[in-house]
Amino acid sequence: MRNIRSVIHCIIIILAICTVICSCSSKSSFPTEGETLPETSPPPQDTPAHVEQDITTVEFVLSSMSFNDGDAIPERHTCTGEDLSPHLSWTGVPANTVSFVLIVDDQDAPRGVFTHWIVFNIPSDINELSEGMGNIAPPAFGVLFGKNDMKKSLYGGPCPPPGSSHRYRFTIYAIDTTLGLAEGASKQHVLDAMEGHVIRESTLTGTFKR
Repeated sequence: MRNIRSVIHCIIIILAICTVICSCSSKSSFPTEGETLPETSPPPQDTPAHVEQDITTVEFVLSSMSFNDGDAIPERHTCTGEDLSPHLSWTGVPANTVSFVLIVDDQDAPRGVFTHWIVFNIPSDINELSEGMGNIAPPAFGVLFGKNDMKKSLYGGPCPPPGSSHRYRFTIYAIDTTLGLAEGASKQHVLDAMEGHVIRESTLTGTFKR
């Protein structure tokens, strides 16, 4: 009788221990209502999930070794000097450029804008016009000249009336075609032929006063 009681007592103790073990295990594995699991950090990644593409836009820029943008045009490039066309060059040529067009005009002429030089069908692999090139007929590289407001198919330098300073705008256009125009085409014909084909343009401005 005493042995049976001892066995029962041992069984009760074992069941109690098992109950405690199961209870602890349950609490450590699953949260009860109102409990939350601790936050964990995601595993480190060798590379970012998303890397933005670095896109650099190259600016199309017209410049000159003869004068800086906004500066006075040297007398050698005007009617009171040698009347030589200035050096011009451009960088940042946009993709799909087939040819360039250059137009030079006086923004302050008494009767409105006065055109001094028109150049078109400059090949896309040319990025420079040397000094005096506008005084040569026919020009090099297969380039063609339009007729300016002096009725010449050449460069005509700044020649404002005596008095106030005038602004002379040199504009280069990158276009996606060549113009089917002949030497001596008017400015309006050039502008009409360019319509819908201009990719980008850049302007250089110089001043001159007599």
